[in-house]
Amino acid sequence: MFCAKCGKKIDDDSTFCPYCGQKVDAPVKSGRPSGGGSKKAAASVSLNNKMPLIGIAVAFIAVVAVIFGVVKLIGGSKFKTPIEKIFAMSWEESSETAVSDIKAMFNEEGILYESDESDYYGESVGIRTPDTFMGNDCLFGYIERGMDWDCGWESDNTLHTTVYGIAYETTDDFKKGRKELENYLSKELIKNSQIISVNRNDADNNTLYVIEESDKNIQAFVENGIRAEELTEEEKEELGNSHVFKFVQVCYTGSDNSQYFETSYFTGDKSYIDYMCEICVCYTLMSQEDYISFMAGYGYDAVRGKGIDIEGFRESVGDAFIESLDMEDKVSGYSSEKRKEYEKSLYSRLYMMEEYNFDTDSGLYFETDEEKQLWYIKNYGWDADAESELDLSDYRDSADIYCAVNYNYDIKNAEYFESDLDKALYLADRDYKADTGESFAGIDKRLYFLQNYSYDTSSGKAVDKEVIDALIAYQKYIDEDIVLEIVPLEYAERKNLTLAYIDGDNIPELIFHVGASISDEIHILSYQNGNVIDGIVGGNYSSIDYAEKKNLFRCSGGRMGNYTDYFYSLSDGAINEVAEGYYYVEYDDEENKTFYEWNKNECSSEEDYYNRMIDFCNSQAGGANWRKVDTYNNIHTNILAAYDALRKTTYSTYEYCIYQFEVKDGILTVASDEGVAVSDGFGLQPSFSFSYPVAEDCIWEDGYWGGNGYESHRQIDAEAAMKYVKEWRNAYETSPDDVESPASINFDIVDDEVVRVYRATS
Repeated sequence: MFCAKCGKKIDDDSTFCPYCGQKVDAPVKSGRPSGGGSKKAAASVSLNNKMPLIGIAVAFIAVVAVIFGVVKLIGGSKFKTPIEKIFAMSWEESSETAVSDIKAMFNEEGILYESDESDYYGESVGIRTPDTFMGNDCLFGYIERGMDWDCGWESDNTLHTTVYGIAYETTDDFKKGRKELENYLSKELIKNSQIISVNRNDADNNTLYVIEESDKNIQAFVENGIRAEELTEEEKEELGNSHVFKFVQVCYTGSDNSQYFETSYFTGDKSYIDYMCEICVCYTLMSQEDYISFMAGYGYDAVRGKGIDIEGFRESVGDAFIESLDMEDKVSGYSSEKRKEYEKSLYSRLYMMEEYNFDTDSGLYFETDEEKQLWYIKNYGWDADAESELDLSDYRDSADIYCAVNYNYDIKNAEYFESDLDKALYLADRDYKADTGESFAGIDKRLYFLQNYSYDTSSGKAVDKEVIDALIAYQKYIDEDIVLEIVPLEYAERKNLTLAYIDGDNIPELIFHVGASISDEIHILSYQNGNVIDGIVGGNYSSIDYAEKKNLFRCSGGRMGNYTDYFYSLSDGAINEVAEGYYYVEYDDEENKTFYEWNKNECSSEEDYYNRMIDFCNSQAGGANWRKVDTYNNIHTNILAAYDALRKTTYSTYEYCIYQFEVKDGILTVASDEGVAVSDGFGLQPSFSFSYPVAEDCIWEDGYWGGNGYESHRQIDAEAAMKYVKEWRNAYETSPDDVESPASINFDIVDDEVVRVYRATS
């Protein structure tokens, strides 16, 4: 049995409820809503441990007669035909019955049947036979996984559905058959149960019977009835704690359906009247909370097992609250019957909240008066504590914003915010700044969250506060304080901000490159103790390479026969030159000759020069990940774009170097060698291999390098990219000397996902 106060299931021999202490036989004291505060419910379910709703559809198209009781559908000697026996099955019998059993029953009786199978409904069996249901002709269908039809049940939580279309030849047959069926249902089937009637005007007679509630064979339901392969183990466990409810819906219909059955299903010379009977039997999985919510929608208190006195409850509700509902506006245009239906649903919902602190929408018992107060605010804009309608004018007329600001509560998901950041993000989606209440008009939300919450809305990750301070300081310095010595900003043709981890800390340095004509000026900005330190390196056509977090970087450049490779380190932001290489060309009418120096010492050859440079780099930053700052491509003109680029890793090579390239199960795997077989000047490429998931919005494209960086000219896909790679690799392996004008290919990886794959033809 169930406790009359809190609704929990308790032992039949209990004297007191173990959950709320209510004496079993004692009357339950309850308050009535006055529009103000209400008592705290003794029975409650934590918001964080609610039983999730499982999709039970409550919009039955019915004039409903509901029976609350645990009664098996047993037909006795009245039911003899196979269809009648199937109709009389209990849940336990049905749960152990498969389509093959139905077929075997029909085969034994010599009944012809039709069988079908679909991915959605599973297997079904149908027959059209005369004189098989209480002496009348019947169309029968057995659907393995339920069906989504006018009964209102959803197939995801319905195991078996059986449907019966009973046709009558004469008016007398119809009257007689209807009377027999109603007598059977009311006297034999439900004689120990109470019937609750709800008037609706959308059918001649549409009656729903709750025949049986069972906690038996639930696992069979979960495994066989609701596509268990789509459920997690946790969802299966939660469903396993639910009960199966058997519903029988009986509906008497008019001529359209009768004509349909006559012409489409029954043959011969029989003529049918304009009425017939449709019956649907469903076994539906519901939690107790779902069931209580469902019954309340039809004016029934399933906790106490009685109908809700709607009129009596209505009279106890405060006038101020009723006025705040604007009932006339809400039911404008409704018929009198529809109005009654709306009001019944409304007052049933209020009744369950006042009696049990139970929310019929979510199936939750609220634990505190504050949660109940929030429920009234969310649903009715009503301040139950002050017994007045809320003034939401300072909150964009939004109860969502009001509850977030004043109660730290997300009324959409019925839960409290775990952090100030969660609340701020929630409010930002509603164009409301958490700290001031202002709109975000003209304000960069991303920058706002970086500055105020050290949170990057782009990546969805927290960012070190010192990093944010450095980024903001860099941008301010570039905008207001930087002094350019070589290239005035107004004449700059190239401006590029690149963030780089040069020294060993987690605060990136900023490489600010400004170029015009043949002149280049490179500033290395470092953030130290709240200040920006600026140092200048480079010269004509300069570029930067750096050993990531090894405190070593190279500036290379030159023109007209004079070229340099300067190496630097940082000390408290100051730039120190640690090595230099220099080579120059002496032009001669007969032969040009290049001379090399490393740290002002002459080198014997180009090879000797680069070997000394490599030895130096290994001694200072052995095993480092060297990155190149491309001053002509991937140009970032603001600090946030530079920060996004810092999160990105780009793999680049020529397509002929790639010997493995495949996308499988959403994972892109690429492996590349150096391309050593090519001998006509393309040079060795860095080898690499990676395997990353491909982002859903990954960009695949073709393009070329132009004056403004990479320019895309068409979209491609993974199949096309693989085709191009295969063709280039085949040419490389068969005749490498003939590989001309190769296409490069680039892979952008952000947050361990492939976000872009782009080819660049020469």
